Amino acid sequence: MNSEGRFGIYLRELTQYRGLGGDVTVPAGVKKIGDRAFLGCRRLKSVTLPEGVREIGNEAFFGCSELWSVRLPESLSRIGDRAFSNCGSLKSIRLPDGLRAVGFGVFEGCEGLEIAAAEEVRALLRGGEFDVREGVLGQYNGRGGHVVVPTGVTKLGRRAFADCGELTGVVLPEGLTEVGILAFEGCGGLTDVVLPKSLKRLGDGAFSNCGSLAAVSLPEGLTALGSSAFRNCAGLERIELPQGVTRVEWNSFSGCSSLRSVVLPEGLRRIGSDAFMNCAVLESVTLPESLQSIGSDAFEGCTGLRSVSLPEGKLSLLSGVFPPKACFILRLTGPRGPGFLAFRAGKTGDSLSDFILPGDWPGYDRELLTNARTGRCPLPVRLLGAFGRLLHPTALSEEARMSYAALLKKNAKRLFQAAEPEELLCAAREAGRAELIAFLLELRRRACPSSPDPADEFDLEG
Repeated sequence: MNSEGRFGIYLRELTQYRGLGGDVTVPAGVKKIGDRAFLGCRRLKSVTLPEGVREIGNEAFFGCSELWSVRLPESLSRIGDRAFSNCGSLKSIRLPDGLRAVGFGVFEGCEGLEIAAAEEVRALLRGGEFDVREGVLGQYNGRGGHVVVPTGVTKLGRRAFADCGELTGVVLPEGLTEVGILAFEGCGGLTDVVLPKSLKRLGDGAFSNCGSLAAVSLPEGLTALGSSAFRNCAGLERIELPQGVTRVEWNSFSGCSSLRSVVLPEGLRRIGSDAFMNCAVLESVTLPESLQSIGSDAFEGCTGLRSVSLPEGKLSLLSGVFPPKACFILRLTGPRGPGFLAFRAGKTGDSLSDFILPGDWPGYDRELLTNARTGRCPLPVRLLGAFGRLLHPTALSEEARMSYAALLKKNAKRLFQAAEPEELLCAAREAGRAELIAFLLELRRRACPSSPDPADEFDLEG
């Protein structure tokens, strides 16, 4: 077959190779090797491109599995996407110094390939790991490790890095405003993420199932956090949401089994359903004044929760939020100063929450003091609840007051293990309860006889 028959050439572009393979020399005068021109030519052994060729198109030599030798001209300035992908026999290649653009995945699947190239050209190859079009990184094609996304990327597309198990760290550039849906989903080895100040939005499931991610700093400019954004990030230990975030969507942090600390900003208006479900070691959470609603089961499965802080007027938000039998101390803030209430959730109404929420203080006292089956609380919660009633004795009978005092005297050491003495003393001082300060100081002397006496720090006259 003559050269004219082997090569389909139109307007100096080699659009199709029709030959049988072997050693091929492309005719002079060709300026471009077209897209898929040699696609799947498995018998192709070597190819020489003439001077004057400026471009190799997308997938031009894709799947040429026996290709072992390629000679590129100095005139070459561009190599398209996956141009030599899956050329498994290609073990070495020299890239010309004049190369100015390299697509993504150019040598994907060429195991053991040695590339001779100037440093400027090598930089182009590294950029070829990223499929970037009009500022959107649609797909990462690299091999993982620690990755720095190039400047100019303004958005990560859907599943851009998804299931990249070898990815260990990523730095996103300034100017990037959005991390798309499921962008890093399933990146199980990811431990380190640097987010730019320019970031505005994290899409649904952006970092879901990134089990090795232990910490992430969210920038102050972030305003939108998608549903399931950090779902099942089992290594995540702490999260602080910036001021601009007004909603925690459903499932945002569910399954974060190592999460111990959550900082929710003033300005947050809603916590969605299942938002912190199964965060089993979450010990405390502070709810802001701005909060308007909490979705059902937002804290379901938070078995380690021991303290919830919230403004006094927000008690009604807690109905149906916690799993049945969840028991913890409510640390209330408000005009009266700090308050401490024992809270035990229940589905059908047999819980302390049913007395707290309507303000049935005699019923609350009865349940807490007897620790009846419907209101059973662990001792630390009972003790802080008892202190809370002495601190704010609304409708407190003399009999209940004496019973609470006796409970605290009997368990003074446990009281000061449940809360720092200084916290309790400061609360009593803010409430103007001189007799309670004196009572606490006496309890402390009994419980911790070797501790310094802090009595001089407090005005017992209120």
